[in-house]
Amino acid sequence: MKDDLEEKIIEDHLQNEFNFNYRLRYLLQARYYFKNQEKGKFYLMASDEVLFNVGDEIKNNFRLDQNRISLGVGYQLKK
Repeated sequence: MKDDLEEKIIEDHLQNEFNFNYRLRYLLQARYYFKNQEKGKFYLMASDEVLFNVGDEIKNNFRLDQNRISLGVGYQLKK
């Protein structure tokens, strides 16, 4: 049982189906606060997060991993 849980390493390479890569993340976010409100503040939010793979074991030489785009509405309770 113990042998099944251990990773097998031969000449500094993992012998399984997983690849080890680093991931870089870049997040750009903007908020627009509505004016002329008595209590609290409503706002609109838009963001874009791009994730890139960096490393030697990237499959298909495709470095762009994900692109997450978000839109939302929020309410700020405290100043």
